[in-house]
Amino acid sequence: MTSSVSHHTGDPLRFSETFFPSYKKWLDNKSFKYHQYRQAWDDFGIDADISGAPLNVDIEITNSCNLKCTMCPRTDLIGKGEFWPINFINVKDYRYLINDLYEKGSRAIKFNFLGEPLLHPEIINFISIAKDIGYLDVMFNSNGTLLTPQMSHNLLTSGLDKLMVSFDGSTPQTYESIRVGADYKKVFSNIKEFRRIRDDAFSDPIKTLLRVSMTVQDLNQAEVDSMKSTFAEIVDCISFNSVIDYEKVSSDLQKRFMEGELNPESVNGFRCNQTYQRMFLHPDGVVTPCCHDNNRDLLMGNTKEDSPSGIWTNQMYENLRTSHYDGSFLEKFPACRTCIKFQEFLDSK
Repeated sequence: MTSSVSHHTGDPLRFSETFFPSYKKWLDNKSFKYHQYRQAWDDFGIDADISGAPLNVDIEITNSCNLKCTMCPRTDLIGKGEFWPINFINVKDYRYLINDLYEKGSRAIKFNFLGEPLLHPEIINFISIAKDIGYLDVMFNSNGTLLTPQMSHNLLTSGLDKLMVSFDGSTPQTYESIRVGADYKKVFSNIKEFRRIRDDAFSDPIKTLLRVSMTVQDLNQAEVDSMKSTFAEIVDCISFNSVIDYEKVSSDLQKRFMEGELNPESVNGFRCNQTYQRMFLHPDGVVTPCCHDNNRDLLMGNTKEDSPSGIWTNQMYENLRTSHYDGSFLEKFPACRTCIKFQEFLDSK
């Protein structure tokens, strides 16, 4: 079997990656500017300085999705009747948003939050526009159901830097129990075909990284090793993320706060680097700061009323960042005191 290298970040059950030899070939081809941007990503949040725009902008080009994955917050919100109206961002608004942010310093774009980007009819155009402007890292997560051979060819031609396909089991029974509405054989074939097309016509050099991502949970935890062997010859790397029980985390942290255990002194040292690295633009104009704010509780502004770069430096964003330094987020931003990143900070003390 192809040799691999594993890398763990923090709790190995929370996040880990296994890299296969083709990953290095892809990475070696990246420009000096790309590596500078990645170093800046690591450095942001160490001090209080911010640039005029986030390094990474997460644009939810559509909040539509064709699956009902069991662990997805979107599925839960729809089930409760709390999900917001389905939208698709248009080309004019998209150009305006990413031009504004690039001019102020953004260098990476990710095309989704809770939606499926391949449902957007302009996805190939969006990638090409971003690369023409100069974005160094253009990427998105996908469930892979719409990754047809023609779509794969178009993505590889467009300049896409990273394609990350979610795949949560090495057997059809496990996978289809989690990815409700998806067909194991079809999606697995789609991923293999993407790699074949890339190897045949787009591998010298490798410009588009292919990653598979697995959300580890009780139902599929026994298949972690078999996932590695299944995809070792197909993808460049594979990541493993532990499923997050958002309701339990929120409830436990809220209880500790109400009992007085959490106060500005006890949480000294907590900093959320996402408030320095990235921002989330939703198709209805809403702007949020965090990948864990599934309910969109932390409203930083609206791009229908202000530019994204203007929102990035507005008073609301500044108040959020400052609150993490003095501990006042416990009172001012309840969503932060019930967040998994805050939980991980407390566990590390």
